[in-house]
Amino acid sequence: MTKVCILCALFLLQQGTRPVPGPPKPPITEQKSPDADQKKTGATKQGTNSSSGISKSDTTPNPTDQNTSHVTSRNEKSSVRVISLPPVTIERDIPTFVISVVLAIIGIVGIIVGVCTLLTIQKQTRATKDAAEAAADSVRAIRDQTAHIARQALSMRRQTTILRDSLKAAKDSADAAKVGADAAKANIKVLLDSERAWVDVWLHQMGPAIYNLEIRNCGKTVAMITEWSVNPKTYPVPPDGVPEAKDIFTSDGGTVVRRSKLLAPDETPWTADSYNLVAIFGEEQLNRFATRAMGLVYWGIMRYENIAGQPHETYFCYWFNPGTRTLRPVEYPEYNKHT
Repeated sequence: MTKVCILCALFLLQQGTRPVPGPPKPPITEQKSPDADQKKTGATKQGTNSSSGISKSDTTPNPTDQNTSHVTSRNEKSSVRVISLPPVTIERDIPTFVISVVLAIIGIVGIIVGVCTLLTIQKQTRATKDAAEAAADSVRAIRDQTAHIARQALSMRRQTTILRDSLKAAKDSADAAKVGADAAKANIKVLLDSERAWVDVWLHQMGPAIYNLEIRNCGKTVAMITEWSVNPKTYPVPPDGVPEAKDIFTSDGGTVVRRSKLLAPDETPWTADSYNLVAIFGEEQLNRFATRAMGLVYWGIMRYENIAGQPHETYFCYWFNPGTRTLRPVEYPEYNKHT
């Protein structure tokens, strides 16, 4: 490409510097032949004779004859011999030469700039092509990755469905196992309850105002008595006659007796304590209970352990009947319960 640029510049330089012709030289003398001279002399003489033979009355020459004679002499053939050629001098116009050189240089620079621009455009085109190919590769990679992600999502969805079904099956199995465990636990509880110790408590009347605390094991295995608490509670007589169980068994006061006693099943009741109402309240207070001026209840909790060492409790409650002036058991289940 550089060589082509240089050749173009030299061509422009040659076209701009043409040779300038020099000043004109003197003409070359023509050498005529002797025949020509003789012809010229004869023609001169003939003209003289003719003019002398013409009358004097017409002295004016005829222009037509003169022109014809002149044309005739010019049309005659003559030979010319070239001795030498005039010398040719080449002179250059300095301003024109300088302008031509400047224009050539500008042309070369323009060609170089154009070539560089073309090369730059070519590089940019290649870079753009590479970038387009890289973008196309990126798009293909993204498309492949998207397809891979879609496949993974589908696989995860299937796995999630399988896992959900497995969890549902496991939950159903767990529910069935729980039902079975609850049934087994219930069966075990029924079996244990049928074989465990059950302790009942009574306030057995021994006199007009004397009561014994009797404890009996009604179960099939032995029971270990650990402690008990029997507490009297007075209250204003409500319309229904007895306070609610939650107000009785949560009240404070009373004495807790801690004593260990092993009770065999179905043996004679054990008398654990005795209570004299006259000694505890006095005759006047008992009369107030009898006249319904106040109410009286005896409540208690008996704590014991079965043969396996598991703790149990027995709740009981008695109320003072004004009509019979005796303590009577409260028959409602919430006042008499076993754990």
